Amino acid sequence: MNPVLPSPDALAESVDHYIRHRKPGEDALEGACDLIWPSLESLMVEWLSETDITRLFRSETSQDGAVSFTMAGLWRIVRSQGRTRTYRRDLKRRQWKADKTLDRWPTLKLLPCGTDKQLPFAWENLLEHAFNEVFQQAVAALTLPQPWRRDLQRELRIRWHRLNIAQVLMGLDRDVGHLVLHVHNRYPLEAENCESCIDDWGTIHGITVTGYAEYPGPDRGPEVCAQCAYNQRVLEEYERHTKNQLATYDRYLSHIRALDLGRGRPYYQQRHIATRNMKALGSALWRDVVDRASLSLTSRIVGPRARLLLTDLLRVQVQHAAVERIATERPQLLPMLSVIHPRHWHRDDLFSRRLWVRQRDEKTIVDRKTFCPSRRIGSLNEKRSFRFLSRSPASVVTMILNVWQDTFFGWHRNEADAVLQFIQAVTPTQDHRPYAKVLGATAGLKVVKEIKGNRFGRDRLTTALAIPVFGRLARAWVADRLETWRTRGYRELMRTHPQAEQALRNALDWSASTDHHLPDNNMDWKAIQRHSDAWHEALQQQHRDRAQYRDQALAWTSPLQEIRSDTYVAVALTDSQSLQQEGHEMGHCVDSYDIECYEGSYLVFSIKPLGHDADKNDRATLGVYYSRCGARFDQLEGPCHQSTPKPIQDLAQYVVQSLNDAILEEKAA
Repeated sequence: MNPVLPSPDALAESVDHYIRHRKPGEDALEGACDLIWPSLESLMVEWLSETDITRLFRSETSQDGAVSFTMAGLWRIVRSQGRTRTYRRDLKRRQWKADKTLDRWPTLKLLPCGTDKQLPFAWENLLEHAFNEVFQQAVAALTLPQPWRRDLQRELRIRWHRLNIAQVLMGLDRDVGHLVLHVHNRYPLEAENCESCIDDWGTIHGITVTGYAEYPGPDRGPEVCAQCAYNQRVLEEYERHTKNQLATYDRYLSHIRALDLGRGRPYYQQRHIATRNMKALGSALWRDVVDRASLSLTSRIVGPRARLLLTDLLRVQVQHAAVERIATERPQLLPMLSVIHPRHWHRDDLFSRRLWVRQRDEKTIVDRKTFCPSRRIGSLNEKRSFRFLSRSPASVVTMILNVWQDTFFGWHRNEADAVLQFIQAVTPTQDHRPYAKVLGATAGLKVVKEIKGNRFGRDRLTTALAIPVFGRLARAWVADRLETWRTRGYRELMRTHPQAEQALRNALDWSASTDHHLPDNNMDWKAIQRHSDAWHEALQQQHRDRAQYRDQALAWTSPLQEIRSDTYVAVALTDSQSLQQEGHEMGHCVDSYDIECYEGSYLVFSIKPLGHDADKNDRATLGVYYSRCGARFDQLEGPCHQSTPKPIQDLAQYVVQSLNDAILEEKAA
């Protein structure tokens, strides 16, 4: 099936005319994409009929010994006389184009080896990359009006990625419907039964219902129960979204699915065949493509515990001479190639100081996205930071890079100097053994994670690292680890390392409980650990003491019993029974806060409407953190965690303000 392709100029003119003369209220990009999609689909149909992407691989050996390895008809690897060259199929020009960056190649895992159950997913991954590649080239080949070209291409890609590429385009109608119904739009099981109705039935009959099987039903219905109404809305939204998604597949992919790339086989049969083919693909890659020397260099770059992808290996094989030169001259910096784009690996000054250290706050090439695609690695402000990084062992460089790139526990470019100098400060200077520097990096990075996790926020890392307590903790821990190494040997050091890391985390928690005033200069690690263990034991005893209240009916007091507005009233809940009744009526877990309320750290208010004709579902539950220092808003929940109207939110803020006023009056008295 080969639909007639439209004229490129005619397509651009019609899209331009539509955007300029669209009706008021219409989405220009959405309507333009509807106009472009048939042409895009026609072009994909033409190229898919020419390219056998369902054939996973084809390996050919010429008379001179050159091996040509082709995957899905789109990517080719040629090995000849010890050299590796990579090509990507240019569908528009119908020729092979050299590709060294491998940015648009499939992510096939080589190491560590997986089980048979992982192979079908690798097949689907390869198939999805193939369809995406055809789509990307088709979008780039379309002639679109220049003022809106980039916006239209972005909108087309967004629409494409909403579809299930790996199965829909194979024409698997029955399996696609099952996938949409039970995987992508997972059926909301919590909407089948109403827990509020079950609890109410058990209360009326005086029994405890432990499961749906004991509940005779039926539910009270959406007219009576707020949770039943919420469940009904969830089911209606699920059915509507599912029907729309199935209709979208039929609307946008009808021509491509008509090609029957799956050759009429059901999905389970294709998956079974793909399992055998992926085994053959893996064997052929190791036999015809993998170079053992390049594999060793690649494992040193990605790290011993990281997964090794085919693209990682091919980048090294294509530029084997440049990587081998770096491994000879600067072996400790070899892991940094994992964050540097391969187009720069051939540079002779790749790790020179002028590239990595800024002069007078001027950015270098290292700060460009084309150099470090992760966009987190950047140049440094001080020479000593780069000197420490370049003289550290490869294992330390790998640890630093892993945390540096972490989106949550990592740090920004302007914080890199402070982190590197902190690690250098806690690393022993007299001990030149590589693992001694690993211990220093371990302690320093644990402190960084503690700070970035929940203590100081994301914008105060540089200030927090200047607090002397963190340096004392890290240096004391490293000194104790070195003493264990000296007195008990390396085997005992490694055996006790997990327990030692946990002890360091516990000591950081203990230090945080003292507002980071301890440890002082007179504490060694034994004293620090003794205080940390005592604090944790007291904390566990506190939890055990609180556990005895769980089965008791507790009562407490509130400085304010009731606060009214024109339309609502907020009533303080001061015993376990009232909390349980509120949680039962509102469909949430407020009854779990009874211990906090009993200990005086929390208060709960029930907000209800005034008047006999008020909507009984128009109510909310307010939770407030409370202490002698003041009250602070925590949460405001409607029935079954629904949102609350503006008048209730205003009353909740007024309740918190009134509590603070009451606390001030009590202090003044």
